Amino acid sequence: MKKIIILSVFFSLFLASCEYEIDYNGQLADDKFVVAAFLEEDSTVNFTISHSAKPGMYLENEQSPRVENADVNMYVNDQWKEKLSYNSLFRMYSSTYRPQHNDKISFTIENERYGKAEGSTRMNLTNPVVDSISAHITVVDEEDRLVLYIEIQDDGGENYYMLLPDLKYCDDMVDVSYVEVLQESVDGVFFEKSAVTSVIGKKGYNEYGVFNNNKFRNQKFVLKLSYYLNRWYDDFIEDDKKHRKSDDVTLKGSVVLAKIDKNAYEYLYTLSNVVHSIPVNTSPMYINNSVSNAYGFVGNKKTIKFNIADILQEKEEK
Repeated sequence: MKKIIILSVFFSLFLASCEYEIDYNGQLADDKFVVAAFLEEDSTVNFTISHSAKPGMYLENEQSPRVENADVNMYVNDQWKEKLSYNSLFRMYSSTYRPQHNDKISFTIENERYGKAEGSTRMNLTNPVVDSISAHITVVDEEDRLVLYIEIQDDGGENYYMLLPDLKYCDDMVDVSYVEVLQESVDGVFFEKSAVTSVIGKKGYNEYGVFNNNKFRNQKFVLKLSYYLNRWYDDFIEDDKKHRKSDDVTLKGSVVLAKIDKNAYEYLYTLSNVVHSIPVNTSPMYINNSVSNAYGFVGNKKTIKFNIADILQEKEEK
């Protein structure tokens, strides 16, 4: 059967434009919801809902992909709990219920245009364990890089991890999607061959910092990464580049390590493959979705957060 690509644009949190492969039977498929919902125990439920689009739709019409008129219902352990309210300021759907450990959380998402979508997750993750973590800033070829060293003690289960720095220079967000692996106690974990098609050696993109413990189950995993610190809009403002390099600019934010469930991992793993494919978007690629009649996932995570100021050591020059 022939294949065709539908473009899906999703701007919630960390997700960017991406493409989905579908079976083509002579006409384009209907647009669908796009959902990426991370839930945490004892935390407020907040997530956005977007929709997919046919090629060129947003570029031509500059329309928002957000869906603001969906009926979203939450079920806890298969019992209806509440209808989520919509916050027009943050453009998010929110619940008053805070999920508890081992809850099964399910959602139905419905409106007249996109039909009904359903997704669920079981809140059964354990906390990740970090034995050691440290970081320092180094300058290579006049580019700032964050070198992060971390030791993760795996508990032997089927675990999926997300490791992401969330950083700012002053008030400017820092892009850390391009990264180099300096050390791994087990080779080939952070850059699995099928996950990142743009890797050159041990450099490339792991857009969402996801990896699994298939190769280090019940072991200590040592990882040393070098993140290229690219502040948004630096390419356009030369004065900002000089300011960013100066000693009076402080790096702010945190480094987050999370255990995530399989639904979230598989979606983000395959999505990263599409976002940084080379050549970009020239062939169909599959994205693993776990929400019925929609693109995306309903998943959960257990996180620990390290303030960058607490783990940052002195700056090095090379």
